[in-house]
Amino acid sequence: MTAFKGVLVAMVAVAAMGAAGPVAAQARERQLTEEQRAQIEARLAEVRKRLDLSAEQEAKLEPILRDSFAKRLALLDSYGLSRDGAERPSLRQMQALGGEMADIREATEKQVATVLDQRQMAEFRKIQDEMREQIRARIRERKR
Repeated sequence: MTAFKGVLVAMVAVAAMGAAGPVAAQARERQLTEEQRAQIEARLAEVRKRLDLSAEQEAKLEPILRDSFAKRLALLDSYGLSRDGAERPSLRQMQALGGEMADIREATEKQVATVLDQRQMAEFRKIQDEMREQIRARIRERKR
């Protein structure tokens, strides 16, 4: 997997933390490679474990995270950024993309906050911060 492709996968999986719905999310997930699907499922499993979700919370949270995932993929597609990493985005594209990703993240966080308690929400934010730092590290490494 190329570094850029890994960054895109990680960006999308962060939510694993309104245009596309759960059906679109499932359709997009079918387009992923087995490796990408495995990464996403591993990330979701980590989130479930670290948040210590009840069955009811898990049932409510999973569609929120999958919808967020679909929105992020649709956004990447709208910028012409493919998951194969063939095209390197311009600085202007990355800035615009970052702003729109932040909007999706904030909307997702509001929805997630209706499902999780305060302790779980703090851990959810910590997970997101860790993923963002991993993405930044990959980007810095790619620039070398």
